[in-house]
Amino acid sequence: MWQLLLMTMIVFAVEKPREIEKMVVTEHLGAQFPVESIFRWEDGHQGPVRLVRPTIFVFAYYECPMLCTLVLNGLVQALEKMHLVLGKDYDVITLSIDAREMPELARQKKNNLLAKRRVDPAGWHFLTASEQIIRLTADTLGFPFSYDARHDQFIHPALIIVLTAQGRIARYLYGTEFVAQDLDFAIKEARQGTIAKETVLDRVLLFCFHFDPSKNHYILNVWRIVQIVISIQVIVMALFLIILWRPTWIKK
Repeated sequence: MWQLLLMTMIVFAVEKPREIEKMVVTEHLGAQFPVESIFRWEDGHQGPVRLVRPTIFVFAYYECPMLCTLVLNGLVQALEKMHLVLGKDYDVITLSIDAREMPELARQKKNNLLAKRRVDPAGWHFLTASEQIIRLTADTLGFPFSYDARHDQFIHPALIIVLTAQGRIARYLYGTEFVAQDLDFAIKEARQGTIAKETVLDRVLLFCFHFDPSKNHYILNVWRIVQIVISIQVIVMALFLIILWRPTWIKK
């Protein structure tokens, strides 16, 4: 019994608390995007998001020094290779998670990102909003983020979210690089109103990998792998002890 207690303690001891590892996405597949919320658009006007076709939604912030730019550049590169056409078959919306950012900065980010790119800028909008609207939108879509005041940066995961034309969350795609074919399929499914189902593999991958800013990509989280392995060992040992002690219980 003491081995079981010891290994259980190890499971909790090996977990290395880091802020970045707390950024676990909660997939709200089928949830409704808050279409009545008022956003600030890059052209300066304020108003809600009126979806008319499937939309790729991206959380970022426009002065992000690293991860956001990787996600946005990765998305642009994939869009250039897609068969579907931006602004005709689907739209893209980026929302800043920094309430301090204003439409002028959003417009600059849009111009810098899409300059000389083979996509129609009219189909991609860059929004800002109040802290309340940002938090509401992030919570609705299951997107976690926090502000690191020490470094004046936001900590957040890397992903894009596909919405149906009715504003329902259809699919989550993770990482900083995206496959054009995957996006084509995701948009076509969203156009049909199909809502993806989260798989066990998705959750395992999210748990076992985290973004390392120093390496600019997702890496294997060794501590969590160790945690999983030890947890499995605990379960196996518990089952072994139950089988071993079962004859004794039956005799009693």
